[in-house]
Amino acid sequence: MKIICALILLCSSSVLLADTFDSLLESVKRQTRQELIQEDERVKKFVREKNNQQKLLKGAQAELATLKKQSKKLNGEIDANDKKLVKAELQLKRKTGDLGELFGVVRQVSGELSADFKRSMVSLQYPNRIGTLNKLSQSRTLPDVDALERLWFLMLQEMGETGKTRNFITEVVKTNGNVDKLPVTRVGNYALLSNGQYLRHAQETNAVHFLQRQPSARYTNTAQNFDSSNQTMAVLAIDPTFGQLFDLLTLKPTLTERISQGGVIGYIIIILGGLGLLIGLVRYAYLSIVSSKISRQIKQISTPNNNNPLGRIVLVYQNYESKPLNERELALEEAMIKEVPAI
Repeated sequence: MKIICALILLCSSSVLLADTFDSLLESVKRQTRQELIQEDERVKKFVREKNNQQKLLKGAQAELATLKKQSKKLNGEIDANDKKLVKAELQLKRKTGDLGELFGVVRQVSGELSADFKRSMVSLQYPNRIGTLNKLSQSRTLPDVDALERLWFLMLQEMGETGKTRNFITEVVKTNGNVDKLPVTRVGNYALLSNGQYLRHAQETNAVHFLQRQPSARYTNTAQNFDSSNQTMAVLAIDPTFGQLFDLLTLKPTLTERISQGGVIGYIIIILGGLGLLIGLVRYAYLSIVSSKISRQIKQISTPNNNNPLGRIVLVYQNYESKPLNERELALEEAMIKEVPAI
């Protein structure tokens, strides 16, 4: 019974296996056919792309040949332009030779003028011109016409202003350190005044300071008279050394300071000098009076007066006129000896 059942199952399995194999075979056939179709499509596509690449390659080769021709032409133009550029540079150097020399002169002159203008009192009224000169002296390019005209104008301005008197308002540093804006009178390039007092121009900072001490009265009087004068001509003390002489004058001690520097010894010397001067004046007055009386006595020698030495000697002579010569000589000698010490 078991054997019979096994045979039945085996037969059934064989039948099922046969059906499955046929289906699998049919499926493989269909898949193979589909792959062949796809492969054929890929081959056709590859062929089309290959043809396309050939066309692109030919186009690129043609374009490359064209570009090579253009490059050769451009290289020729570059060489020709280089030669033209060399010639143009040579011409430019020849034509700019004089301009280069002018450029050096302008820089040198601008630097020298900048240093001079820093010392000039005119820069107090026109402070911006120093910056202009500094730009010209430090410039790395050729100056244009405007720059040259500006340099020419500044030179003429300096020459003109040094011969003029100008009034303007500027900041002035007082002796206590405060800074105020005050009216200032500039006399050329040699003197600065404000309210009848002399000022000093600090060249390092281009600032104006009151002198720590004004010079003696004979200088300050001229400054005051100059400020208040309405005339076209006025006397004024100027300093052509840009303030050095005024600094020396302010360092010079006054008479009171000199006396104070002498101390006790100085006062003793002054007292003795005063006494000597007083004695000298008294003696001068006495001798003047005596001289005047003697002069009058000479004119009236026959009528001697007892109020002068000559008159008293003449009286002695008259008293001893009848005496012997020896006695007269002794009397006259004694009379003269008495008069000499008082004279």
